[in-house]
Amino acid sequence: MKADEPSQGTPELGGKRGTTNYRVHPSVLLISAAEAAELLSVSERLLWSLANRNAIPSLTIGRRRLYRPCALEAWIAAGCPTEPNAANSIGKGVAS
Repeated sequence: MKADEPSQGTPELGGKRGTTNYRVHPSVLLISAAEAAELLSVSERLLWSLANRNAIPSLTIGRRRLYRPCALEAWIAAGCPTEPNAANSIGKGVAS
């Protein structure tokens, strides 16, 4: 297969914008809100709302809100809690 040909199998996040992605490459440490919303199959608006009330683990770097894929997995494993400050208890179990 040539380097510029698309690979077979499940596409991964971190590719070209506008592509459908389902899995995060293991070397990706942080993903954007758009990628996190796509990964979770929710709207960016819902993701923003959850992050603003600290219901979902996120990081703010400068003006950007970013998400750790491993923290999102922990949030899902915890049952996707949506109550305010739920991310505080989830984040403690995820390595920084």
